[in-house]
Amino acid sequence: MRRIGPDFPDLRLLAGGMLAIVAFAALPDGAQADEPDVSALIAGLDSEERQDQLAAIVALGELGPFAEAAVPKLAKFLSGEDLVLQHEAAIALGRMGQSARSTVPDLLPLLKTDSPVLQHSSIVALGRIGEKSDEVLSGLESFLTAESAYLRLAAANSLVSIGVDGEKRGEVIDVLIDELNNQKITVRADASYALSRIGEPAAMPLTKAIAESDPITSIYATEALSGIGSAASGAVGPLKNLINSENPQLRASAVRCLAAISENYVPEVASLTEDKAVPVRLAVASAMGEFAAVSPEEVVEPLKTLLQDPDDSVQIEAITAAGRLGSQAGPLVPLLVDDLMSSEPARALAATDSLASIGKPAVDALAEALNQMQSRALALSALSQIGPDAAPATPRILDLLDEADGDLLTEIFVAIADIGKKAGPQAVERLVEYAKNPKNERRAGAVYALGNIGDADAVPLLKQLVNDTSEDLLPLAASYSLVQLKPDDEAVASSAIPLFIAKLDHEVPRVRVELARMLGEIGPRAAVAKSALAARLSDSSPDVQGEAVVALAKIGAIGPDLLPTVVKLLESPTPSVRYAAAYALGLAGKSASEVVPVFVQNLNSRDEFEKLISAWALVKITDGGPKPDESVEILLTGLQHPEPKIRAGVVDALAIFADRDDVTEALRQHLETESDSDVKAEIEKALGSK
Repeated sequence: MRRIGPDFPDLRLLAGGMLAIVAFAALPDGAQADEPDVSALIAGLDSEERQDQLAAIVALGELGPFAEAAVPKLAKFLSGEDLVLQHEAAIALGRMGQSARSTVPDLLPLLKTDSPVLQHSSIVALGRIGEKSDEVLSGLESFLTAESAYLRLAAANSLVSIGVDGEKRGEVIDVLIDELNNQKITVRADASYALSRIGEPAAMPLTKAIAESDPITSIYATEALSGIGSAASGAVGPLKNLINSENPQLRASAVRCLAAISENYVPEVASLTEDKAVPVRLAVASAMGEFAAVSPEEVVEPLKTLLQDPDDSVQIEAITAAGRLGSQAGPLVPLLVDDLMSSEPARALAATDSLASIGKPAVDALAEALNQMQSRALALSALSQIGPDAAPATPRILDLLDEADGDLLTEIFVAIADIGKKAGPQAVERLVEYAKNPKNERRAGAVYALGNIGDADAVPLLKQLVNDTSEDLLPLAASYSLVQLKPDDEAVASSAIPLFIAKLDHEVPRVRVELARMLGEIGPRAAVAKSALAARLSDSSPDVQGEAVVALAKIGAIGPDLLPTVVKLLESPTPSVRYAAAYALGLAGKSASEVVPVFVQNLNSRDEFEKLISAWALVKITDGGPKPDESVEILLTGLQHPEPKIRAGVVDALAIFADRDDVTEALRQHLETESDSDVKAEIEKALGSK
């Protein structure tokens, strides 16, 4: 499986499954976005045309901390008479975070205007800036009793962001719990999220709310407790009562919450496996995927039932949940292979992803599925995602070369490439034989696979094929594989780099992905590829975006000119792109110091992996600060991640805190149970640095 670097694995793994191909922006494939010139935008603030001023304000706000130079001029709009410009200026300043703290005195008067719009934008901006002065706190607290629910909620959210304790925090919690019963669903959802951000201090009031309130309040209180997780263990009693409620939404919420709190409540969750309501069974199916640490017997039988549920959506959710259990779901492989052969695309794709996640226990069944025409492509895709552990299927995959053509050939070569070295001499011999024959189609695929297997016996053939133009991609594939096999050969790299750059806009996404990755592996020697890689940051494929941003970091090309573009990727709708951008910025180190406020904010993300990689990046950029306690707490959870490369990266970051007793003790304890030799070596290195 391809990697985005030594510490964090690649796009499919980071996203947790098959990635949807989503356009990142409305740019045509291969186009490079023009970076806005901050000085030009600041000049636009002086325009005599109101629309030009408005456009400049909005654009500067989107740049966040990178537009800090605009703060003084933006602040002047706050005291103007144009409500729209005042509002947008406040929002823009809020997006700049702490960089706009000098504007707090300008924002405070807006709290006292007659305009709810300006009051709201000022409240939001003050929360984002985070200034914890008495005047700010007093101003925000005054809105906790406002007539408008939106103002009450905004004030509570901002106070949560700034941080309040004791009695004031209790007032905020009370306001938010009251809003859980608001008629507007957006208010209820935002209040629930804010309560989950408060964490353990909100658990007891929320527990009281689910026991004593109406169904709507109880549902949203339960969802907030789910966000709090294990710290909400005091709510288990009332939650067990809710699973017997006549309200199906309450039962479903209770199931989700019990699963989020602990893996100890499998029996309670499983008891609703055959509930009459589809939303409840959906919740049970999803929850089963969270119980990977319990004995397989406890979750396999309920999932068997759910995989045969009369409702299609429940079945597909159960398929997905089985994948989240990993190898624990081995007994479910026969049922999942049946789904792999389904004529329904959603079911078949979900089964492919799950079988890939189950890994080694699914390999024999997937090899058998290669005998069925309708399931070959998906079985190859799953084996490809499993990677080296799919090596036992290699002979059957190679047999397909005698009968395959077209796209199936490509799938075969990709699967062998992803199995890599473990495909063994038999694969090398067969692929060399295939690549030598000019009558065979898609020889470039065989050549590509040879490079990934890494057998030096292929080098003479590859050197011949570098100049063979009988097939479009053949010279490119040969150069790619030679770089793989001879990474320190300057002549090989020098001749390959221009070819890789020229083909970075190839129509096939996988080609673009691999070329971007290889340019990154070549490192600073490929610095000339900066512009071509930067163009890929707006690629139509998220996979390409992710590999390109990491490659830019590895060649040392992420500087002030590219930082705004890379930071925008942190807001991508595709998780793997956000993860790759964070990883790249961490690799960039101190040169990415302007992004620190973004990572500090992401420490509160609801996405657990985003929190982890943000903490990692923050530590790598700043050598530990500015949120060491929060970063350490998050990084320590990463020691339990199933992927060894991630655990190794976490240990590398924790080594910065090796003088802390809590970190040292955690590393020593983990050393006793760690099974991967590379991770063990990282731990021993970290402990030795104390």
